[in-house]
Amino acid sequence: MRLTPYAFVWAAMLCAPSLVLAEAAPPEGSKPLTEILRPIEARSDFAYFEEVELENGKYKIEYFTKDGSKQKIEVDPLTGTPAPTR
Repeated sequence: MRLTPYAFVWAAMLCAPSLVLAEAAPPEGSKPLTEILRPIEARSDFAYFEEVELENGKYKIEYFTKDGSKQKIEVDPLTGTPAPTR
């Protein structure tokens, strides 16, 4: 039973970097996340979302298509349109 506390600490350490990098909340006036994701989900080749993260003022969205290819898109949370990538 001593393994359980160590496993919890290990899991927390693994998750900590992603928690630090992610922003807490989208900017005021942002569209609801459901409105941002709905057009992507409606694509005929869409399979599932892998990750959605708010970073540097943009939603970074990763998803897979039905043929198994991974897609990445950045979306402006205020307008819901794809953001220019750097």
